[in-house]
Amino acid sequence: MNATGPKTEVSSSDSSESKPPECGTPKFFNEYEIYPRRRYGTMKILKQEGLFGEGLVSINTPLLVDRYNACLKDIGIEPTDLKFFSIDGIGWSPEIAAEKKDNFYLSHGGANQFAIILTPKQYKKPVYFPFYSFSRNLMKKIFDDCLRQIVDITGQTAIWLDIDQELSHYLNPLDLLMVDSIVVHIFTVNDIMRAAEKQRELTRQFMNTDDWFDPELREQIIDSAKTHGDLRFRSVVIPDIPFNDTRCFYTMAFDGIYVFRDVLHQKKSMLILENNELIKEFGEDMEDVFSISASILPSRLMFEGLTKFDMRYYHKNPDALDIKRECIFVDILSEHYPELRYARLNLGQKKRLVRQLKDYLPKEFFEIERLARQVKSGQVPRGNLSYNMMRILMYPNPDLPLSVQEVLWQLITEIEPLDIVLLYTYNKSKFFLLYEEWTQTKKDWAVELLRHHYVPRMNE
Repeated sequence: MNATGPKTEVSSSDSSESKPPECGTPKFFNEYEIYPRRRYGTMKILKQEGLFGEGLVSINTPLLVDRYNACLKDIGIEPTDLKFFSIDGIGWSPEIAAEKKDNFYLSHGGANQFAIILTPKQYKKPVYFPFYSFSRNLMKKIFDDCLRQIVDITGQTAIWLDIDQELSHYLNPLDLLMVDSIVVHIFTVNDIMRAAEKQRELTRQFMNTDDWFDPELREQIIDSAKTHGDLRFRSVVIPDIPFNDTRCFYTMAFDGIYVFRDVLHQKKSMLILENNELIKEFGEDMEDVFSISASILPSRLMFEGLTKFDMRYYHKNPDALDIKRECIFVDILSEHYPELRYARLNLGQKKRLVRQLKDYLPKEFFEIERLARQVKSGQVPRGNLSYNMMRILMYPNPDLPLSVQEVLWQLITEIEPLDIVLLYTYNKSKFFLLYEEWTQTKKDWAVELLRHHYVPRMNE
């Protein structure tokens, strides 16, 4: 849509172009498209582009709703009154969370997390509200190990999981260092697993002993078959599942903590807290604990071998520098021209905007611009870069396990949320929180950027 009002000629003199731009839509921007002055639905565009709500499984039949409520009752949680809702890979529902006004409804405190499986369709689906960073990998392991049983069981009933850490409550952040492994206990609503084991035991007793003529034994077998069907040859028994990839993880406990163990160069463990008040409260009793806002943290991560800052990395990922540069530019642009349709601008118009805003752009914008040019020409940039550049360009040590690298990417995007693609990929909750505060210019630009550069991880 074209902006209203007559087009205004712009002076070609340098003095005119170098004037600090005013907020809003200045006259010379009448030649560009701007957004109408109305509010857009906060998540409407993200939903339309498949960037919000994608991968959720629709629960839209009375049978599945009843099974979900039966699981909630077994867990000790009030059932939902909703007739239609959706669930993610772990069985968490955004609609039920909104109904209960509690995102943590599928738990009994931080140390007692649960999951619900209604359908095999949850396999490889995203986890939208992961209490632990390993929640997605945990569910993938359960489906990988037990898909046959899950398919069989969910054809008849529902499954709920008790994610057990052998702790009933976290007293302080140090308790997280006690989480060495997790055992997942599997239950079904109508106890079909126990019924299958009992039915097989009765059958063995009937076949292998002289009790075959016992009328009471025969009656038990008949009653079991009437209630549950013939379970002797069905795959409906799932033993407890251990999960040991818990040495490094993020948890929402205590308002957000990163735990690193056994991967540090100098220290045995490190805790990084998002809540600065906890540092004050427990600081005297805890060693190697850092606030996520501590200025020393990025250099400490590199000192411990968790992250790196080597420009040769960007020779393999040259687009990453262009993305970061554009992220910096759009941050400044959206402050001054919050309704400008950036995606509709051509290259010449974008260059003109860079010139117009050059006094407002941070020096990191121009540093990245020069680095990108050097990298594309095959050069390895030399010389010291600023501390802020280290924050912007650091990346996980590629020698670490992939699960640890994912935790580090989440931490990096929490420390420096500049790169929208990395932020959305590894820290969606932070992305959605920030997205609501952005101008329409930045929202639409972010959607366009993700459309071209985001690669989903759910199907890995």
